[in-house]
Amino acid sequence: MNLIIELIEKARVELINENHTDVVIDNLLDEVKKEHKKQILAAYNRGRASNMGMFMMSDEEYYTKYYG
Repeated sequence: MNLIIELIEKARVELINENHTDVVIDNLLDEVKKEHKKQILAAYNRGRASNMGMFMMSDEEYYTKYYG
């Protein structure tokens, strides 16, 4: 997913800088970041549920430490 975020950011640079296009790319990037975080937190929580006691940090702490 990080690759998708990087590609979207690179695409913004390559596009013709029209105000509307930039807004669309910004909105797309925001949605991709939200989805990425949602998927990471869900995977972390699934892992935590299957290995009770193995994880000592909350899902938000984990996301911030490794992806934030």
